[in-house]
Amino acid sequence: MKYLLIDKSLAVKGQIDFKKEDFFSLKPSSYVTQIGDGRETGSYRTDFFTQPFKYVGSFNDTRDSEEYKYYAFQVPVNMLPENSEPHYLLYESTGVEILRRTKSYVRFFAAVFGTI
Repeated sequence: MKYLLIDKSLAVKGQIDFKKEDFFSLKPSSYVTQIGDGRETGSYRTDFFTQPFKYVGSFNDTRDSEEYKYYAFQVPVNMLPENSEPHYLLYESTGVEILRRTKSYVRFFAAVFGTI
C-alpha cells in the first residue's frame, strides 16, 4: 500500500484488506456518481464523478502516530494507466459528516450519495 494524491486529494494504491462496512447509508460494492448534497457554498461541498466510483469498504491505518479510519472508493480502471495497481480515493467520517483531505485543507460533505 502506498499513499499518493489524486487531484490533490489523499488516495492510496495497492492491495488492501478492506472491511465490508457501510459508510453512512452506502453499502459496499455500491457505485457512486456524487458525494454530498449538491452544495458548493459555505462549509459543505459536493464531489461529482463523471464515471461511477465503487465503494469498496474501510480500513484503519496508523500514520504519524495517529490512528485513521478511511473509507475507500475505487478509481475506475479505465481512468488509470494500463497495468496499474488499484487506486482508491479516501474519505473519512466525523460521525455526522464526510470529510476528504487534500494537500492543504479538509473538505466537508453532507452524508448524501448519488448512486446507480
